[in-house]
Amino acid sequence: AMSPPAKLAIIWIHGLGDRGSSWVDLKREMGMPLEATWKFPDAPTVPVTCNQGHASTSWFDIETIPVTGEAKDYPADIEASVKKIHGMISEYEKEGYQPNEIFVGGFSQGGALSLQSVLRYPRTLGGAICSKCGLMRDVWCQSDHGAAVDA
Repeated sequence: AMSPPAKLAIIWIHGLGDRGSSWVDLKREMGMPLEATWKFPDAPTVPVTCNQGHASTSWFDIETIPVTGEAKDYPADIEASVKKIHGMISEYEKEGYQPNEIFVGGFSQGGALSLQSVLRYPRTLGGAICSKCGLMRDVWCQSDHGAAVDA
């Protein structure tokens, strides 16, 4: 008997001021040979410090651009966004995807959120796909099941 085709579930997270719908062509551009299901969530529209407090789609507040190593992190914002992404990962698991078939990726602010979401999920996921981002230094990386994560 042939084994079923490999499948992937991907959550792609946009950057500051963007929307998930801007990234839907990524499905075609990646040219992935595997069956893949994609989700492109939208960040809430909130005041953003680096935009002089003007409202923008943002996963968490950002003090300045470019972001530096000394930049302040906003843990409550990050926590809320990680919780939203973890909810989407749980939905994929309920649909029958194994944790190692689930990938979370993103661009810039979305890439930073993808790292947080994958490192802090209670099960080992397939991976994080990040473009133009970094790991937020002041946010303690500990998975929800209590194991510390090497970052």
